[in-house]
Order: sequence, then C-alpha cells, then structure tokens
Amino acid sequence: MLRLTRVVSAVAVVALLSGCATVAEKYEAQRREEAKAYASKGEYLKAYRVIQSDLASYGQGAKRAVEIFNENPQFKSALPEIIRSEMRDASDPDRFVQLVKNLDYDTFSSVLSQGDRLALRKEANEVAADGNRSNRLQWLLTDAVDQFSSLGQPDQQRIIYNRSLALLRKQGAPGSRTKPYNLAQRVFERAEAAGSHSDEFKALQAELPNLEFSTQDLKTIVAKLFPQYASKEIAGREITVKIAFDDRLIEEDAMPKLRQLSPNLTFIKNGQAAVNVSVKKLQWDERASPQQTQTVTYSQTDVNLLAAALLMPRNASYIYEVSSGGVQLSYAFEVKATSKGAPAFDELVRDRASREWRSCSNARIQNVFGGVQRADFVANDHMQTVCGNGGSPSSPDALRSEAISRLVTAIGRIPGIAKASGSTSSFSGGPATGKVSYASVGAFVAGDRVRHPTFGTGTVYAVTSTDAHVIFDGRQKPTPVGMETLSKL
Repeated sequence: MLRLTRVVSAVAVVALLSGCATVAEKYEAQRREEAKAYASKGEYLKAYRVIQSDLASYGQGAKRAVEIFNENPQFKSALPEIIRSEMRDASDPDRFVQLVKNLDYDTFSSVLSQGDRLALRKEANEVAADGNRSNRLQWLLTDAVDQFSSLGQPDQQRIIYNRSLALLRKQGAPGSRTKPYNLAQRVFERAEAAGSHSDEFKALQAELPNLEFSTQDLKTIVAKLFPQYASKEIAGREITVKIAFDDRLIEEDAMPKLRQLSPNLTFIKNGQAAVNVSVKKLQWDERASPQQTQTVTYSQTDVNLLAAALLMPRNASYIYEVSSGGVQLSYAFEVKATSKGAPAFDELVRDRASREWRSCSNARIQNVFGGVQRADFVANDHMQTVCGNGGSPSSPDALRSEAISRLVTAIGRIPGIAKASGSTSSFSGGPATGKVSYASVGAFVAGDRVRHPTFGTGTVYAVTSTDAHVIFDGRQKPTPVGMETLSKL
C-alpha cells in the first residue's frame, strides 16, 4: 500500500513539474468530473452536454470521455435518445450538421451500436427536411445541404433558394440568419445553372433593386449575369472625397486605411469633391508606465502540498520576481463632413486605450540557512494566475494603430462614403464611443457574442493570440476554442 501511494505521488509530481496542466486540460478535467456527477444522479442529458465537445474531438480527452460511458451502462444506453432529442431541438443548421457528423467519430462509434447510428442518420435526414419546411432550420445555399438527401428534393431546394435570395435583401426579415459572406455567389451560381428561363433566374432578376451588394460583388458576381445593372450601380457609387487633416502624421497613418474602405472612393487634394471632410486632433496623450519589479515570497505551507514535501527543504521559502508595466493612449478627434444631398456629419471620436504586461523570473527556493537553488515548478494557483497570462513589454505602436482605426471607422460612417462601400450596415451605429470593433480584421474582443459549430452561442470572456475563451450559453466557465471556428452574432 505504501509503495502504491509513493507511485501515485510520483505521478502527481510529474504532472506538477510539467508546469501544471494547461488551461484546456484543466477545463477538460473539470468537465469530466461534472459529467460524472450528473450521470451518477441519472441526469444523463446534462452529463452528455458537458462532455459533448470532448467526444467530438481526438486524443486522450476523447478517450477519457468514452470511459465515463463505459463506467455507467445506464448512461450509455440513454445516449441514442439523447442524440435524437438534440437533433430535434437544434435550430442552427451548423450545429445540426455537427451533431450528425459526430456519429462518424470513433468515440461515438465506440459507444453506439451500428444499428443505433443507422437509425439516427435516417432520422436526421427526416428532421433536416421537416426543419426546412417549418423554418426551424433555416437552411441556405451556403450550408452543407448535400449531406442530406431529403434536402435535394425540388420542393426543398425551392425553399432553400427563396430563403437565400430573401436574405440578400437590404432589409432582412426579423429573425433571419446572419448573412454568410459568400451567399450572393451561391445564389447567382444557382440561377445561372437553372438558366435564364427558369423561375430562379427570373426571381433573382426581379429582386435586383432590393438586394444589397458590395462593390466587389457587383464587379465579380452580378456583372456576370446582369452587366448593365452592375455598371449602373458601380457608377452611382463613385465618390470623390477631400479630407483636410490638421496633423501630418495622423494623415500619413490614416490614408492607407481610408483607401481600403472602398475601391469607389477617390481621394483628391484640390478641386471640387462630393464629400468634404475635416479632421481635427483634439487630444493625443501617450504615456508609458515605468517598469516595476516586486519580489514575491511564499512560505513552504503556501506551496502546493506535493511539491513542498518533495522538492523543498524543511521551512524553506519559494521566491520569484514579478515585473510589470504598460502603455496608455488617450485620444480625441473631431470629424466633420458635408456632402450634397446629405445632412452635415459631426462626430467626436474619443477613447483611451491601454496595454498592460507582466512577467515572472528568477524562481528559486531559499532554505533557512541562506542556500538558494533554482525552482522549475509553479508554486501554487496564485503564481499560476500572476504569471500565466502576462506577456512582454508593449509598444505604443499597437495603440496608435487602434486609435487610427477608430478614426477611419468614424469617417467610413459619413453617408456619402458609406454609400460608396455599397453597404451602410457595416458602418451603422451611433457616435464612435466605447470599445473598438475588430470585425474588419476577423478578430474578437471580450464581450462579443459569438457562435461555435459545436458549442452553440456564447460570450467571449478573454482572447489570446490564437484562441478565444468563451463562456457558452448554459455553462459557467469559459472554454478555449480557436478563433477561426467562431463567427459573430
């Protein structure tokens, strides 16, 4: 028994010395314990939802999730009905597709019989068609509709095409889905394939004045089928803009971003312009916080139990240094514009941006006699919190770029300029106050509402360079996911 205890302790110390578990591994372990607790009480649906993402993955996390079913036969036998219920309740096509894809994963095939998987796929085919007819599952031409033979029927295809066409309208119907970026291309491809005498082609032609297209779509998609309409629309969007900056450096930084707003914008220095803009810098205050270094000391009783017992001399102390600092930028711009046929534009762009950093170094163990040795492990949860999300010293350059982006976004809201982009919705909203939107570059910030193909909808809690930590609806703790898997609501 003593030998077994030592082995278990050794394994635990190995895990500890590996730098403790990663954030993802910690959440994974928490999910498993939560699922086991639900399953032990017979709350199988809750248990399944907690570990559903692990089942639909690979590696050790998936295998450990399967073990929960193997340890609880009642939970395992309830799984087919749970999945069936999930499919019936799904209202998002992406999530529905993922639920069905899960049946092909090794983890699901190991806990579901072949007969159950076949029956579930058959029912999924029926649910896909029923959801399309009832509008509960708002299938679009951009979705993976070819995975369900029932959606290939003419009546089902007609519903999907008409729904996709309606979503291209300038004023979308209440409760409709977010417009996918390539929806226009799919609609025009379907109309072209059906032929100029088809109902699809005629419906598209009749709806053209009501549809919203970017200038790029007009040039590359609309012009292929309706060249005269596209040429007329593009010509109507060509706008000349004259901008007077009172700061040469701000102008040099802003103009490259402004030229990216739309290919229909022509910026001139002299002569008459359709839109005249003036930009005044009212505030620009950069401040760098001086670097501060603090020594943190833990007594042996404050250190994780196993590490303290096996890696520290009696009554020794764990010591390390924490360095911190930051940069801050307070800025304000006055943006005014006049254009023919539009009310005067007057907006104040004002905000304060900051970046803070923190790093830990020189972790060591000091015994009561003064001897010092290097420490290669994280002392406790407090140290993990202090040192785990620090970063390196920040440059003011990122803050300057952020401020210029805010300014450019405000200029893009000027009616004549917004019209040139072909979509005023991307510049909608009130005065440019509050946090910056990073939608134009595809990133996310804390507080954004997002959708994930597996976990559903949620709110961004924090972001790193590659991942977003999201608190998905129905969960209390954030889950780390790749930002490329998310879409904004």
